[in-house]
This record gives sequence, structure tokens and C-alpha cells, in this order.
Amino acid sequence: MSYNLCNKGKKQSPINILSDDTLKCTSKQCHLSFYYKPSDECHFENKNEKIFIYYPKGSYVIYNLEKFHLEKFTFMLPSSHAIDNKKSLIEMQLYHRTKKNKILIISVLINVTEDNSVSTNFFEMFLNYLPSSNEPTKKVNMKGKNWNVFYGLPFNKNFYSYTGSILYVPCDSNVQWIVMEKRVSMSKVAYQKLKMIQKEEPRNLKKKYDRTVFHTVDTKNLNHLITHRPKVIKKLKEIKYDYSNIPIYIIVFIIFIIIVYFLSKSKGFFPN
Repeated sequence: MSYNLCNKGKKQSPINILSDDTLKCTSKQCHLSFYYKPSDECHFENKNEKIFIYYPKGSYVIYNLEKFHLEKFTFMLPSSHAIDNKKSLIEMQLYHRTKKNKILIISVLINVTEDNSVSTNFFEMFLNYLPSSNEPTKKVNMKGKNWNVFYGLPFNKNFYSYTGSILYVPCDSNVQWIVMEKRVSMSKVAYQKLKMIQKEEPRNLKKKYDRTVFHTVDTKNLNHLITHRPKVIKKLKEIKYDYSNIPIYIIVFIIFIIIVYFLSKSKGFFPN
């Protein structure tokens, strides 16, 4: 049954997303908000040459008014999904779940480059500490480093969404997939380290059948739990306004309006 579902099911993942064959969905209809906290620990698990990074409780996304808790993320080599027939060398997949066990997976396609970026710095922070093939688990101290999986996402949060499945047996469907439109980058060094530990596991692209793929253009690029927000608010409160550069005629006009207002309140100023 599971084998037939994985190979012949009509809601299977991954798929090739054709941008011209998507339906526009506004950010109000397909609303996605991030609430990711920095983690003080990077918890690796090496399961059959596949790396999982478990994230501490407290980080989540809100998608269409539902709260999905971030549990873990992993990588696929090469990417599972394709956008306009183009795959990447890597795909990061972030697994989320509701209290009622509904699954949402966020997919980020990754290019291997030598460009310095927020995402390359994020990946290098922990891929340098990957467990060896003989280590089933490993924990790395990340205190004080502001290590946050949010920095592994593209700055532009446009995304595609569709209903699919998990990528392994039993291939359960009704999984909500979010595939980020823009790609991020990883250095060649970090990629080679990941490739030495994790085996490649390409899965054939599945037919879309009659499923609808939505495209959402999101103008909000923020993580609603960014740690530096209190500092920004404090700075705003410390701003002192300088009135010395206001033109004199504006000040005279304001004083005139105030005088007229108070005179109008006094008896006999304006005849009945």
C-alpha cells in the first residue's frame, strides 16, 4: 500500500513548480509569519547518513491562522523540488507541526557559491561541527552567537504553496508545502563537509495532476521575534526632536490660530 502511494499517489512530493502555471494568492489569503528564536544549542542527529538538526521548543510559524511549531530541519542533496525545471545542489527543509499533528514543511533551495551573505554565514556557523559518520548524535554550544534558523531563509519571502506528501515511506499526503521562490547560498567548503557525511538521495519529481500551486508575494521580510527589536525601540525613545529648524512663519501661524481659538471662546468676540 505504501509503495503504491509513494509511486502512484496523486498528491505526492516533490514537484516541478512552473511559475507560469500558478495561481496568485495574496499575503492575506496565504498569510505566513515567522516567529523563530535564536538557539543556544545545535543538536545534530545522524540517521543512516542523513543529518537532522533538532531545534528547541518555542519557534513557530503562523500559516493561515494556524500555529505550526518548528521541530527540526534537514537537507536534501540534490534538491527535491525544482522551480521552472531548475534544481539546486541542496535543499533545506524545515519541519513544522501543529498540536493536532498537521505537518507544514518549508523548503529553501540553496546554491553553492563563494558569495558572502547572511545565509552562508549561518550555514558555516554549524556545518563546521557536523558529527562524524560514527557519531549518532552531537550537541554544539551556540550561546551568545545569535544562531537563528531564520537567517537561513531568503530575505525576499515570496513563496509557492501546495498540498503534497512527506518524502519517505509511508509517503503520507495532506502535507502543506511552502517552497521559497528565492534561493539562498552556501559556501563550497560547507557544501563539501555536508556532502562527506550525508548521502545523496534524489527522488523523482512527481506529477502535479489537478493540484493548484499558489504563488504569494510577501512584502514583510521580518521575523517577529528578532532579538534586537528592544534595542531599536530604546533608541527610538531616546530620540530628541529639534524644533530650531522650523520656519518662523509656521510658528507665527500656529500662534495666530491659538489666539483666534481662545478669543472665539470669549463672550462678545463674534457677534450673533
